[in-house]
Amino acid sequence: MIGGLRLGIVKSIVGTFRLAVGLLLTCGLAVSLMLTSSNAGSQEKTKDGKLKDYSMGSTVRDDWKKINLVDFQFYLPGDMKDQKVRGIDSAVWDYRNDCLRLAIDYGMYSNDLKSLASQPNHDSEWVLINCQKAYVVTCRYEKSYISAVHFPALWDSDTKLTFYVEGKSDNTQKIAREIFQSIKFRK
Repeated sequence: MIGGLRLGIVKSIVGTFRLAVGLLLTCGLAVSLMLTSSNAGSQEKTKDGKLKDYSMGSTVRDDWKKINLVDFQFYLPGDMKDQKVRGIDSAVWDYRNDCLRLAIDYGMYSNDLKSLASQPNHDSEWVLINCQKAYVVTCRYEKSYISAVHFPALWDSDTKLTFYVEGKSDNTQKIAREIFQSIKFRK
């Protein structure tokens, strides 16, 4: 009885390990393909030639809520309310609370964030979020703190996605990072 239980536990651990290795290999292959593809310029690589995995180590706070949208999901602070906006050429969403605004643009004409390059305290980097290449930007704009992430070619298509977070304090950027790290794609 005990030997069979131990064998079952070992098989379960081995199965979990195989799944984890498979996921790492899949993401590793995606990184390798992105770095060698014709549209991956040198500016998109970190100093060691790899993209940082932004989604690693993300944990979700207990008081946050899960948002399920078209092809992706993410978490945000529980007190943020959907503003029920409508887009013209993209699917758009807007969530707000007293401190933050999160604007989401999903479609072919999503903001590429290049306009933020001239803003004070601008910082940017290319990362991976849930195995998708993304451009993360932080900066100041007038009295606001801005954090944004842009996915320029989801699933190697013309579909783009931008999350744009604006807030009143430098804590905005920490909260935005947690939101970005929670993004999961369904395709």
